[in-house]
Amino acid sequence: MKSSFSQRVVFILIIFGIAGFFYLSIPSFEKKYLQTIKEYPHVDYNELQKIVQAEIQQIDLTFLKTLQNSGIQVFLIEPRLLLYFLNEDDLKILEKREVRTKHFYERFNVTSYGIFENSSNSINDNVVSLFEHLGYRYYKENSLDFREIHWDENKSQSLSITSHHFFIKNSTIIHLVVFFNRNTYFWNPKLEKVPEEVQNILQPSELSYGSHASAFERFEVIPSNSTIEQTIYVPSDLTYFLFEIPSSNFHECNFLNVKTFFSNNDYENNAKFDDKVRRAIGALKVILKPFYISFWIGSGTLLGWYRQCGVIPYTSDVDFAVWIRDFDTDLDKYMKKQKFMKLKYVFGVPEESYQYAFYLSKLRIDLFFTYKGPYNYWYGGHMPSSKKYFHYIYPKFVLCSAELLKQKVLIPCTTEEIIIAEYGYSWMKPVKRWNYDESAYNIGPKLHWPDKYNNTYIVY
Repeated sequence: MKSSFSQRVVFILIIFGIAGFFYLSIPSFEKKYLQTIKEYPHVDYNELQKIVQAEIQQIDLTFLKTLQNSGIQVFLIEPRLLLYFLNEDDLKILEKREVRTKHFYERFNVTSYGIFENSSNSINDNVVSLFEHLGYRYYKENSLDFREIHWDENKSQSLSITSHHFFIKNSTIIHLVVFFNRNTYFWNPKLEKVPEEVQNILQPSELSYGSHASAFERFEVIPSNSTIEQTIYVPSDLTYFLFEIPSSNFHECNFLNVKTFFSNNDYENNAKFDDKVRRAIGALKVILKPFYISFWIGSGTLLGWYRQCGVIPYTSDVDFAVWIRDFDTDLDKYMKKQKFMKLKYVFGVPEESYQYAFYLSKLRIDLFFTYKGPYNYWYGGHMPSSKKYFHYIYPKFVLCSAELLKQKVLIPCTTEEIIIAEYGYSWMKPVKRWNYDESAYNIGPKLHWPDKYNNTYIVY
């Protein structure tokens, strides 16, 4: 990617200015390994069970029975109440993976249930009348159906779907969140307008769902192990459902970017390459799900999603990343033995710039372990022939959800900021000659591996 000397100087100053002193201590690998953020306190399992059990007992069973008698199934998705159905080991998994939200720790006057689209459509005037006789006031909100827009801005204005239902009685709210089928995953649109009657009882931020569009991997609905008389249904893999919540914030592809890109470039997608990338995403999901490990698209793969809502067909690999905090020896052994993808290289060491390189149908799949520093995040790039390595440095970010090749994937929420850090402000322009160790704007100093790592910095 061509740029003037002054542009590159500006980027170097931005990226390294605040973090420059940090690089003075790079050889202290141990200081950077498995860093965590202590945002919320440790949960005492027994105390939590006592508190949440009392809240479970207060669920309006008449409400659930009325829905079930009308042939309408809902399932509990209120995060705090779902914790009641976890065992202590499940809760420890969530803590270890830093799955923490305020809705785990604070109780609000709302109970959220999921409802699938076909059941949502069954909430008609007759059903509403039943609840009015029970003292409930009913409100519903519509959202744009982005599943059907297909880049057509004019068409989007007429596509509206009921996405959220509210039943209010006294000072309590029951919120039904509609889960729509969207390709291979479930999706719920953003609550564009919070009913005034809801806001009279609580702040919009106190709703567990609706502040943004959400996406979840497909799941079944099963009866819970609740001992109360009315059956309560829940997602089949509760731990994984809760694990997904912090990164469920769904970002649509930027339709304007796509329109601009394809109007300015003679460009064709490669269906065979797309299929390989789709298979790689699916394989990583199968491999990492049992470990409750989030992975996201990065580098050129992230650029392809943001710029053209697809993948860049002239690249030779696909880039994914995971947190180093999720590394352990069991995962390492499993990754080296798994059969979904062939592990070809292991670069670095867990203390510094660890990376796997797989092959699947001749497609290279890079999986970078990402490290959290006090001022930035990074993962490693490797130059095996010279026994050197470097960091790709990124601004701090959190993870959100998106769609790539009809698959739910994770992305940095501040996508454009990440892309600019790596590709500069000219990221919209395709560049077919790209050197991984020279071209990116966010490359740190080239570093020699210490002598003690000479035989372990790369394993074939």
